[in-house]
Amino acid sequence: MIQINWQKFFRLNLSLVIFLSSLNLFSQNLTELQNKYPNESEIALEVSEHYYITLNKKNEIEVTANSVEDYLLLKNTSAGASINESLVFSELVSITNYEAYTVGNETEKFKKTPVKLIVDKPYNSSSVFDSDTKLKVFTFSNLSQGTRKVLKHSLDFKDPMLLHRFNFTAGIPSVNRKIVLTVDKSIEIGFKIFNDKDHLVKQTTEDNKKTTTYTFIINDAPVFRNEPKAAGRSYEIPHLHFWINSYTIKGEKIPVFGKVDGLYKYYSDFIKNVNKTEDPALKKFTLELVKDVKTNDEKMEKIFKFAQEQIKYVAFESGYEGFIPRNASLVFERKFGDCKDMSSILTEMAKYADVPNVNLTWIGTRELPYSYEELPTPAVDNHMIATYERNGEIIFLDATDSQVPFGLPSEFIQGKEALISKGDSFKIVTVPTLSAEQNKYEDTYSYVINGNKIEGKGKLKTNGLTRTYYLNVMSDISKNRKKYIEGILERGNDKLNIVSFTENNIQDKTLPYEIDYVFENDNYVVLAADETYLNMFLHKPLIDLIFDENRKTTADLDRLQKFEFKTSFTIPENSKVTYVPENVTFENDYIKYKITFDKKERHINLNYSIENKKTYIKPTEVKGWNESLKKLKSNLNETIVIKKT
Repeated sequence: MIQINWQKFFRLNLSLVIFLSSLNLFSQNLTELQNKYPNESEIALEVSEHYYITLNKKNEIEVTANSVEDYLLLKNTSAGASINESLVFSELVSITNYEAYTVGNETEKFKKTPVKLIVDKPYNSSSVFDSDTKLKVFTFSNLSQGTRKVLKHSLDFKDPMLLHRFNFTAGIPSVNRKIVLTVDKSIEIGFKIFNDKDHLVKQTTEDNKKTTTYTFIINDAPVFRNEPKAAGRSYEIPHLHFWINSYTIKGEKIPVFGKVDGLYKYYSDFIKNVNKTEDPALKKFTLELVKDVKTNDEKMEKIFKFAQEQIKYVAFESGYEGFIPRNASLVFERKFGDCKDMSSILTEMAKYADVPNVNLTWIGTRELPYSYEELPTPAVDNHMIATYERNGEIIFLDATDSQVPFGLPSEFIQGKEALISKGDSFKIVTVPTLSAEQNKYEDTYSYVINGNKIEGKGKLKTNGLTRTYYLNVMSDISKNRKKYIEGILERGNDKLNIVSFTENNIQDKTLPYEIDYVFENDNYVVLAADETYLNMFLHKPLIDLIFDENRKTTADLDRLQKFEFKTSFTIPENSKVTYVPENVTFENDYIKYKITFDKKERHINLNYSIENKKTYIKPTEVKGWNESLKKLKSNLNETIVIKKT
């Protein structure tokens, strides 16, 4: 007689009923979702991460995480949905388990099909020389409208101090995004939600006997897509950072993060064994390098220039190599290194040259919006420089920028906080933002009309970070330099031709980068009967930066900058100027400009200057910014009228 396990039978059938019911509900919801997101090819039904933060038998903190990504195709793949999904892993964060499969649509009876094509690829970055970071790429096949892509995986964090952030939004709509943190009672965590002023993220806490579980969830998350000149995703998107505050062993509470002191202690372990042994070869070279100069400033300028020009910047991101500077002796021998290595050799050469107060310094670039006070974890930083302090002034030494002059910060650390190592203590300072005047673009030229063409010559001078920007870009250009020079001197229309040019002061960073040039613009002048119309504003800076007024992200203009033009037009023989636009002065919170026309004998002189007064334009400021640029554009579109006599 056959014995039936009725408990198992009912459990299996109940599961089947629930599964079939959910599929029926799903087929009904597909139409709803297509109506709700008519312009979307794909949405995320669920993105969830569950972290387990525990203390093992060796009293060590362990962190593991299980994740689920479930995507639904609202249209066929040819409409733009992705067929690939990928996971990032490295020596410090390993993938311990994964499963990837498709769930067919209603026509395919919701058949589950495992992904077969799975490959590991390097995490490509043009700036990274050696990295253990890789992508595990899953290629989903046979995708069509109504298909789901499901990717599940588990991670193991080798260093529990290097935890990931969680983004509550993405570039496609998300029905549900959730992060869960299950933490041993012996461990205290800290966390902070950024950019959630409308309180869209809901938080719950559940206490059990041995653990506390924190859940953060958002439904129908707002979409943030890539936008031009975006400062960085972290400026606007809602996201969560979390960290270990402390843990308790046998009644003893051991602090970790939560305060800057804990972060500095963690960082100090990375540098405590760096440059412990003097290197005779590097010391001899350093003393020879600075033998003809006397002041500490002159010594540091020579050392900084050596690092910029003779140590090739390459990034390393293999395990802890992404955090620990190499000894200066190795950097000197190999003549290449990353930001930490360049900082290491700067500080060691300063010591050999007997220059005090030159220290290793951590800093986050402008794409990270955090201060040390609000996020005292390694997530606040992604860069290292050296700092040189004298007479209460701090000079920021970022040798990864091969063109920045000694005494100026690199463009991408302006306005950021820096954490200076001073042995057992530290100091937090803010990098200054250079003024528009310091970053001046100054162009002086004269020209004449020849038919419907203009012909002339001039001299361009670029200063500060404007100079640095152009020369950094041109250092990567081996061919067609003329084309790039035309880009720098862009004016008139797309018919600009730089007939000839000479560059000056390329090597001397203390002087402006200059271009002497001869130019012509074909089809620029408008001829109508006996009148000629000429727009004397050959160069119109900023007006291309009018943004979409529905913009969601902060725009980064990189630097404050002043454009100054001194121009002179020679009036043709047997002609007179019958109309000259009015002079204009304008200034508000966003821009400042001044336009001055002056007629002298056979010349019309036009001097005008334009500068942006902000480096960041927040979404709430876009309307005011755009209105300012539209006013500027209107003024720059004015023409003079020339009539034959």
